[in-house]
Amino acid sequence: MPAGDVVPATQPNVAGSDQRSAKPDLTDPFRPVHGVGPLTPHEIDRIERLAHSAERTCGVQFSVFVGPAGEQPRAYAVRLHSALPQAARSVLLLVDPTDRVLEIVSGSAVRRVLSDGDCRLAAASMQTSFVAHDIAGGLTAGIQQLANAAYEAPTMHTNEPI
Repeated sequence: MPAGDVVPATQPNVAGSDQRSAKPDLTDPFRPVHGVGPLTPHEIDRIERLAHSAERTCGVQFSVFVGPAGEQPRAYAVRLHSALPQAARSVLLLVDPTDRVLEIVSGSAVRRVLSDGDCRLAAASMQTSFVAHDIAGGLTAGIQQLANAAYEAPTMHTNEPI
């Protein structure tokens, strides 16, 4: 999945009926779907643009899943994250609005620049928006906060010998 794409919350059943499954089909879990779930197409576009901008700024890929996470949301989030093409330098934000679950999974390279404290702080600001039923605002705030925390200012070495 390219960075910033929104993961679908539902997929058509294999039989081809109009019913939707409770979980995405993991054979193609990262197909972007616009207008599915609690986000409008405009909100999805805004989140995708922000995720792409954040990647250019700090080098971390942000991916978002909004939908049912099942009985073990952490394990599900880890499984989705591990299926990302560049999982080591990615952050997955999983939000299950129905069960009020938020999971942040970061890759091994990201953990060098993002601490657990940074993730907890971002989660707290996201949850503040989620309480007000502003999923898009919470995701936007979380991505911005994580990107700012992951940004490493360039170091200028002025004491190098000539």
